[in-house]
Amino acid sequence: VDLFPDLHRSMLEAHYGFALTPESAQRFRISLPLANQTWDGAAADGQMGMIVRCYQQYRVDRDPTWLKTLWTKIKSALAFAWEPGGWDADQDGVMEGVQHNTYDVEFFGPNAMCTGWYQAALAAGSKMAGVVGDKEFAAKCDDLRHKGSAWVDEHLYNGRFYVQHVQKAPAAPAPHTALSGEFKSDHPRFQIGNGCHTDQLIGQYKANRAGLGDLFDRFHMKEAAKSMFKLNYRANLRDHYNNMRTYATADEGCLLVCTYPDPGRPEFPFPYWSECWTGMEYAAAALLIDLGLKKEGETVVAAARGRHDGAKRNPFNEPECGSYYARSMSSWALLEAWAPDSQRY
Repeated sequence: VDLFPDLHRSMLEAHYGFALTPESAQRFRISLPLANQTWDGAAADGQMGMIVRCYQQYRVDRDPTWLKTLWTKIKSALAFAWEPGGWDADQDGVMEGVQHNTYDVEFFGPNAMCTGWYQAALAAGSKMAGVVGDKEFAAKCDDLRHKGSAWVDEHLYNGRFYVQHVQKAPAAPAPHTALSGEFKSDHPRFQIGNGCHTDQLIGQYKANRAGLGDLFDRFHMKEAAKSMFKLNYRANLRDHYNNMRTYATADEGCLLVCTYPDPGRPEFPFPYWSECWTGMEYAAAALLIDLGLKKEGETVVAAARGRHDGAKRNPFNEPECGSYYARSMSSWALLEAWAPDSQRY
């Protein structure tokens, strides 16, 4: 946002201008031509993340007029979480519904990743509501945020990291939220379960970039970040089995997407759990640095850049699903996290 504010602003305007459904679900793939949108699905993490991005844009521009032009749609996109059968249908500040996400599956039941994104969106929604004078909506966001934050720390933090409580989906999911048939199962596949997930605090990473403060208990988050590094970082992959795509080889280091240090790994874990993604590694490294774990953050970055040193791989292309994948642009957050005047933590 800080580097290319005009480009970022135009992306937000395109998404809210063309990709919001009549029900206020945010299509997470925007089609061209803009006037002919064909994608139908909404992602819980993507929809909440875009709300945070709107607040980031406001922090750069400081233009309340621009914010007011989008506010009705931003507000409705956040309120979409409260639809019957939706992500937070009971309005307790925790996502329990059918949560499609960046792993190309739906998570069922509370988890720190999707609820963290939601918590960040509630915090951003409160801030933006204050700017436009919508005091009632700001108060609602604050109430949900505080209730949800307390619930996550009490129920999802296991003393080392945050886990998922897998549960059956609502009988009638909100429109645009269920992209697979897993919601019909009493025991849905492709869940995090009791895994130590590198993305468990991705919402806090984004909240820090937007100056939104702590989403969960700070001590718990720091302990979870320490556990994430301890359990998920590998100096090499000689003893690691990966049944998915290969982005690192035996003698290379990386931060794995997820590990299962305790008994009870799901029979069918969520896709990509055994891979490593540079975009996730850079975001995790920025958060580690935010939390004062600079050595750990440096180690993660060194591993990612060591794999893309110009000899082994293209230093300018860090692929995930495809070449030049956008998630790796999270590397720019490291400049901000490392800045000596950073006041985030």
